[in-house]
Amino acid sequence: MPPTVWLRPILRCAIALLMVALLTPMPEAEAGLFGSRRGPSSASGRRRGGGVRSGRLVGGIDPTIPYVTAPRHTWLEDDQFDVTWNPVAGASRYTVSLWRWSYARDERDALLWQTTTADNRISYPGDPALALGRYYSIEVTTDTGVSSTADIGDARSGFQLLFEEDLDLLQRDRRRIARQDLPEPETAFYLAALYAEERLYTEAIATLTPLVEAGSTDPWIYKAMGDLHSYSGLTELALDHYQMAHRLAARAGDAEAEAIILTSLGEVTAAADRIDEAIAHFDSAQSLYQRQSAEATANQLQQRIELLEALRQSR
Repeated sequence: MPPTVWLRPILRCAIALLMVALLTPMPEAEAGLFGSRRGPSSASGRRRGGGVRSGRLVGGIDPTIPYVTAPRHTWLEDDQFDVTWNPVAGASRYTVSLWRWSYARDERDALLWQTTTADNRISYPGDPALALGRYYSIEVTTDTGVSSTADIGDARSGFQLLFEEDLDLLQRDRRRIARQDLPEPETAFYLAALYAEERLYTEAIATLTPLVEAGSTDPWIYKAMGDLHSYSGLTELALDHYQMAHRLAARAGDAEAEAIILTSLGEVTAAADRIDEAIAHFDSAQSLYQRQSAEATANQLQQRIELLEALRQSR
């Protein structure tokens, strides 16, 4: 057997382990809120455990699946919320189901609510009431038999309710932001940053969406939306926002913002196993950092590029 044959499994294993380091966000890409240099952090500085974890997730890639877009991989303030999902071509009706999960068995253990609609949005009225400390998920099924559980990110798409003490602290932080009497876009940005820190990703997205719909030209708004969708496991939507952020930063001549956004694009495409795209984004970001004499960051990116090239060659 040629040496290269038996070495391939070892190489793949080594690269798989190194991908953990590869996809760890770089400090420069995480500086401040959503990579910007502005805005407050939460007053509490707390970190919650439970079913909602921090980090980039992959999902929301296949347009033929009615994958859930909200609530998705998030904490919620209460049990009355809107449910949204990807509309699927050829589907005329959707069945929406709310499931409770068993921690002991790590599986769905009770169907709590179900309804049908022709739209891709519906409100959950809070009846039956949801319990604190339990994990829930939404399933959407088309009338053609396609379920949202087929989405690659479905396993991490559920949600939990905030405990009362966390809700009290969140409200305190919101009041602190409101007292600053900032312009509306800045207030929305800081609120979204607060929600993101507390992993209320769905609420953070809802807070920034009006700015996007109003045609904001601030690249950090789109960078934030990219982050939030990426951490929610909505890869294609994240990429759309990052690409808009990059266009706006390039148009404004903001090389620092460009480099940070390109790094995020590299992280998301690498996580989605789009290796060629990831290398191209990291390479562009590296060039920008080199022009800014940020050699340490450029060297970190070079390590990522080399890991991805090794992964590509092993296939």
